[in-house]
Amino acid sequence: MSYNIKRFTLTLIGIFSLQSLLFANNCYVPDDYSTIQSAIDDETCLVIIVAPGTYSENLIIERGLTLKSADPANKAIIDGSQPTGYNESCVLIQTPRSSNQRVGVTIDDIELTGGRGTEVFGDVNPANGVFDGGEISKNMGGGMLIINAEVTANRSVIRDNGISSSNNND
Repeated sequence: MSYNIKRFTLTLIGIFSLQSLLFANNCYVPDDYSTIQSAIDDETCLVIIVAPGTYSENLIIERGLTLKSADPANKAIIDGSQPTGYNESCVLIQTPRSSNQRVGVTIDDIELTGGRGTEVFGDVNPANGVFDGGEISKNMGGGMLIINAEVTANRSVIRDNGISSSNNND
């Protein structure tokens, strides 16, 4: 009898452990988090599932995760037309300088629109490694700017991005 109770207890522990592995890292916007960025900032969120609607945000992703629409037929829209900081792209994905491994991000069934692009600087004299007045800058990646990262996008739409309609910077 004691053996069966131990076996039953271990089976329950195994089921609950498996359930936590399968479901604990899904985070829902706006049910669990009011913004997509707040879910990104929570390192326990490995899969961020976004309800249909338009989200006025300019996202910065610096860790591995999956970002996807809850309903692939009715894509969540990230509208990057009202930036509040340096990132004017809808989504900026970059590996932090302190990391020795590239960030891997998957984006499924998301629409990116309205991003203007983020200003990126380059040194015309990179040999000295110093920004000394010989730098150039350019807005890049209106919809998505990827810096030293691995990104997979499935069934996503990037449209109507850039500084103006005549300078489409998708």
